[in-house]
Amino acid sequence: MLEFKAKVDGKIDSTRGLYISMAGFDDNVLNHAFQVARGTRNNLVLMDGRDIAQIFEGRFGLIDALTYKIDAAEQGGKMWQPLL
Repeated sequence: MLEFKAKVDGKIDSTRGLYISMAGFDDNVLNHAFQVARGTRNNLVLMDGRDIAQIFEGRFGLIDALTYKIDAAEQGGKMWQPLL
C-alpha cells in the first residue's frame, strides 16, 4: 500500500488513489501505514470486499461511496473508513 501511495504522491496534487483489498485491512498494517504517511497528503481511498459488495448490491452508488470515503479522509484524517 505504501508503494502505491508513493506513486500517487508523485502525481499532480489533485490526484487520488483507490486501493482495493478484497480481504480487508489489518489494523496493525493500517496503523503502520498511517504513521509512515503522517505529514503527507491524505490522497488514498481504501475499499474492501464488503464495500464493493454493497456497491454491487445497490446499497451505495460508486460516486456516493467515493464521496463518503473522500470526506472521511479529508475531514477525519482516516485512510480507511468502511461504508455504513
